[in-house]
Amino acid sequence: MMPEKCSYCGEEGHSIQECPKWKAKVASAKEEVTPYMREKIPLIMSRLREAQKTMMVSKEILYEWLHPYITKAAFEEIISYLLRKGEIFEPRPGFLKTTESSSSTITTAVLTDEVKRNIRESLCYSVAANIRILRADLIMTTARLIVSDFYASLNRKHILTNMETELEIDVAYTLLKELLG
Repeated sequence: MMPEKCSYCGEEGHSIQECPKWKAKVASAKEEVTPYMREKIPLIMSRLREAQKTMMVSKEILYEWLHPYITKAAFEEIISYLLRKGEIFEPRPGFLKTTESSSSTITTAVLTDEVKRNIRESLCYSVAANIRILRADLIMTTARLIVSDFYASLNRKHILTNMETELEIDVAYTLLKELLG
């Protein structure tokens, strides 16, 4: 049996997960991720994972696929972050590949519009049914706070993106106005 060869440093005897050079690089990665990066990382990682099943993916090709969704500067910043973090590596200069262990710690669940509608309606009906015990002048304000907090928590758990959260809150407010009169 041939000894294992590291896909990062090229040395034999260890995998990329055991590579001291790779571990040092990952350890030095910044931990701070902006909300915009958090929103775009799953898109980049899913495109890269899908493409690498059939071919080696160059940075330029990956950007071409993604340019309608992300600026060049943001793309470069996220690629740099993912390289430092150890989620991806360059098997050859200019080419990208996900690491065997990359399960990207930053993921966003995908909810269909129907699931979002059902969540929104359930939340609003529950709030409307239970909030009538408050003084009349506090009902709408309190209802809006509950809805905003609920969707903010879904955003913090990466179930909804920032844009989806804003949209869901706006649509939920409209539904609450109808329900609470």
